[in-house]
Amino acid sequence: MTRKLLGMTALVAGLLISGCNSQLVLERVVTATPNPNIVVITVTPADGATAEANTTTTTAVAAAPTATPSTEPSVAATVQPTPTTIPIQSTPTLSPFPTETKQTIYIAQQSFEKGIIFWIQARKIMWVLIQDPSNPNVGQWFIYQDTFDETVDKDAELAPPSGLYAPRRGFGKLWTQTPGLRDALGWATTPEFGLNTEYKYQPGGYLDPNNQYVPGPGTHFITTLGREVYALSEPDPTNNKLATWQRVS
Repeated sequence: MTRKLLGMTALVAGLLISGCNSQLVLERVVTATPNPNIVVITVTPADGATAEANTTTTTAVAAAPTATPSTEPSVAATVQPTPTTIPIQSTPTLSPFPTETKQTIYIAQQSFEKGIIFWIQARKIMWVLIQDPSNPNVGQWFIYQDTFDETVDKDAELAPPSGLYAPRRGFGKLWTQTPGLRDALGWATTPEFGLNTEYKYQPGGYLDPNNQYVPGPGTHFITTLGREVYALSEPDPTNNKLATWQRVS
C-alpha cells in the first residue's frame, strides 16, 4: 500500500510541474463507502474564476435488497359451495299389507315315486305333495299333524321293491295309516334326510278401499336338499280351490 501511495504522489507532482500556469487543487471526496484507490482531481483556473471540470465521481451504490422469498404457503381463495336445496319429502306411512317372512328352518324330507313329504319341525306338521299324473312338476298338497310317538309307535315290517325304500317313523306312520296315501305316493325313492333350509312365506290378500288389509291365501317357498324350490299355494276357501304346488326351480 505504501508503494502505491508514493507512486500516486509522484504522478500528482508531475502534473503540477507540467500544468500551464494553472493551480491544481487536490481534493479527497469521502463517500459513504470510502475507496482508497480513487482520487478525485478538481482544476481551479489561475484567474480565480471557478471552472467546473468534468468530474467523475464514483459512489458506491448500495444494491437494492433482494426480496426474500416467503416460506409461508399462499392462501388460496376459499370457494364457497353452492348450497343444495333438499326437496321436502312427505313422511312415508306404513302399509297395512303384511311383509313376507324369510328364515332358515329345520325340516326332514323324503322323495317318493309320485311325490314328496316334508316334516316342518317348528310346527310339528307334515306337508305331503302329490304329483299331477300328467305333470310331475305340479300337483296338490295336503297338511297333516305329526302324531308320531317313538315310545309307542313302531315301524311297520314292510319289504319294498329293489332300489326303493319303505318310509319309517313319522313318515311311515302317516304313509301306512292314512287311507289312499300309500297308493297316491308310491314307495320312497330316497331315505329320509334332515336339514336346515331356506323358507319364505308371501302373504296373500288385498287392501280394501279404506286401505284395510283383507287376508287371503298366501304362498310358502321351501328349498330341498338338492336345491330345488317348491312353491306351495294355500287353498282359497271362498271358491273351494284346493291347495296346489309347483316346482319353480
